[in-house]
Amino acid sequence: MARKRLDISNEDYTMKAILALSADPITYGHIDVIKRAREMFSPLLVAIGVNPDKKYLFDLNVREQLAREALRGFDGVEIVSFQGLLIDFAKLNGVKTIIRSVRDSTDFNYEKMLNDINISQKQGIDTIIFFARQELTHISSSAVKELQKHHGSIVEYVPLNVKQALEKRISDQFLLGITGEIGAGKSFVSDMIGTFKPITILDLDVFGRKILTEYTQPLYVETREKLVSKIGSDILESKNDWRINPKKLTSRMFKDRETLRLFNEIMTEPTLFALRQNLINAKGVVFIGSALMAEGNLSYLTNNNVLLIKANSKVRDERLHKRGYLMEEIASRTSSQFNFEKKYETIHNKINETGHGTVVIFDNSHSVESDFHKLIETLQNIYHLWE
Repeated sequence: MARKRLDISNEDYTMKAILALSADPITYGHIDVIKRAREMFSPLLVAIGVNPDKKYLFDLNVREQLAREALRGFDGVEIVSFQGLLIDFAKLNGVKTIIRSVRDSTDFNYEKMLNDINISQKQGIDTIIFFARQELTHISSSAVKELQKHHGSIVEYVPLNVKQALEKRISDQFLLGITGEIGAGKSFVSDMIGTFKPITILDLDVFGRKILTEYTQPLYVETREKLVSKIGSDILESKNDWRINPKKLTSRMFKDRETLRLFNEIMTEPTLFALRQNLINAKGVVFIGSALMAEGNLSYLTNNNVLLIKANSKVRDERLHKRGYLMEEIASRTSSQFNFEKKYETIHNKINETGHGTVVIFDNSHSVESDFHKLIETLQNIYHLWE
C-alpha cells in the first residue's frame, strides 16, 4: 500500500518536519537518520544551525555544500540553515514537528531538556527522538575530526566528499591515486610531475617490498611469518634469513592464483597501515600509487580521484624487456592484472556508486615534456591542486 502524504499547501502540516543538526561535518550517522525520517515526513527540512558560541571546523556555506553533495538524489529532503532558536525557525516555517537523533543516555537527557524548554515556549511544537542504530552509535562529527587529526581511517564514518574536505581542512592534504597497467609507467609519470610541481609520492607497492625485506616492527614480522606459513619457506632469501625474496614470491604468485590471493589477503592491512603512518607528515598534494588500485578496490583511499596511466602494448612490452622480463613472465604478470579498460570501468563504477571522484587518463606511450605540462594543467583545472 502506498504511503499517504498530506497536502501541505493547506493548514494541515502534520507531515512536515525539521531535522536539526550542526553537520560539522555531516556523517553516515546523520544520513541514516535522514533516510529513516524522510520515510515518515515530507518534506523533510534538514536545518543546519549556527550557534555564535560554538567554534566550527567548517563555515556555514561549506557545511551546507557538503550536506547537499552527500544527500544528492534524496527525494523530499531540503537543506536549509537557520540562526536563533530552532523552535522559532520551526514556527516561522509552519512546522509542528522537530526531529532529533540521540546516540546514548547523555544525548537523550540533553534532548529532553531542550524539549522541555520548547514546551515552555508554548508554540505547539513537538519533538520526536530517533535513536541511532547500534552499529552507528560510535559515529559522530567530533569522532571523525579526531580520527582525521591522527590519520585514522574515516571511510566508514563519512561520504567521500566529506572525507576529502576533512583531509584538506585538518591535514592540509589532497590525495590523488595513480595506477595503470604493468609497464605503463606510473612511477615515471609521478616522478616527472614531481620535477614541475611539489608533490609527495607514497607507493603501496614500495611499502609492500619494504614489509617483505626491511621493516622490523612486530606487525611486519608477523606479516612475513604468515606469508611463509601459508605460501612456503622457499620464498625466503635463504633458510637462515628472515627476509622474503620478492622475485621468488612474485614468481610463485604469477604462476599460482591461490598464492596471489593469499598474498593480497595477508598484505592488504599491513600495507595500508604503512600508508597511514607515512601520511602523518605528508602535506599538500600526495600521490598514492598502486598497480592494483582497481583490482583491490582501493580507489576510496583517494576519494575516487585517480590518474590512470596507459601505454600501448608494444611500448609496455619493450619496457618490460628492458627490465629483464622474459615473454612468459610478461604474459603471466599482464594476465594477473586488469587491462586498461577494466581498470577504468572499475574505478568509474565506484565513482557512480559513491557520487564522488574523477578519473584523469594520461597516455604515456611516447610522452614528451609538453605532455606533462598539459597533464599538470588538466590536474590543476579539475582538482585545483596547487592553489
